[in-house]
Amino acid sequence: MIKKFAKGLLVGSIVGGGLGLLFAPKKGKETRQGVIDSVDDATTTTTDLTKSIQRFNESLVTLKKTAAEVIPVFTEDMADTVDEFKFQAEPRMKEITKQVEKIQNTIDKKTNV
Repeated sequence: MIKKFAKGLLVGSIVGGGLGLLFAPKKGKETRQGVIDSVDDATTTTTDLTKSIQRFNESLVTLKKTAAEVIPVFTEDMADTVDEFKFQAEPRMKEITKQVEKIQNTIDKKTNV
């Protein structure tokens, strides 16, 4: 059974290869050049992709370093800004609270009359 399969495979390969050569749209030299060009294109594309990935990784490392330097400074600056805002807002909030109490007292007096 294996002998019949091997014989059929061999005959099929020979017949298929022969028919492929007879009905090929291009000459053998053109076909080989096309295969070479395709391999060259694939190699170039792979090389370009590898270089792009390397540049991306380098950019990512640079971004991480920059973030590590900038984020602490930004956080500290924001904390200082919030503290300054609180310092300026507290007296104003006390004054607003006093004014609201005065208005409330005035309304209470007017409604109790």
